[in-house]
Amino acid sequence: MDRQGLEAFLGQLTIRDIDANLVPLRPNWAQSQIIDEYVAARNESRPFRAIVCKSRQLGVSTLMQALLFCEAFWGENANCAVVAHERESSEELFAKQRMFYEMHPFKEHYPHKYASRRQLVLEKQRSSVWVTTSENPHAGRSRTINHCHISEIGFWKQPETTMLSLNQTIPNRPGTTVLIESTPNG
Repeated sequence: MDRQGLEAFLGQLTIRDIDANLVPLRPNWAQSQIIDEYVAARNESRPFRAIVCKSRQLGVSTLMQALLFCEAFWGENANCAVVAHERESSEELFAKQRMFYEMHPFKEHYPHKYASRRQLVLEKQRSSVWVTTSENPHAGRSRTINHCHISEIGFWKQPETTMLSLNQTIPNRPGTTVLIESTPNG
């Protein structure tokens, strides 16, 4: 994977900055470190796995949503999941996916099969991004997930049970992605 190509694609994605302006995604220092590891994993043909203990407003969740969108948009047959601690947070994260798609300059060339509050399915790519919560301890069962953003795990009610379920759905294969992030709790 070419880092320049990835950053060029990320620059086509629109985000809402902390001043509520719609601006292109330009990776900051924290996001750049994650991108370095992500690109290295792809280039070395290994799974990307990362655990990030984060502070607020570094854009870790935004970047992860962008990487999931990239996998769904560029790839074929990608099944991307977002799992957060509560419904409101899940839907807020997923709103980034909808914005990426709605504001993307080439969206007319990549129609969606359907888009809801909880799922985006890209028709040509046969790829999807969907969202659920850790409140469902069986999250992901009966699916194969290729790319997963696990958000605010420090606030999950049953992290062991839900992670057991998720780990069984995500193959430990090159090209797969798991990023676990949380602000500290306790």
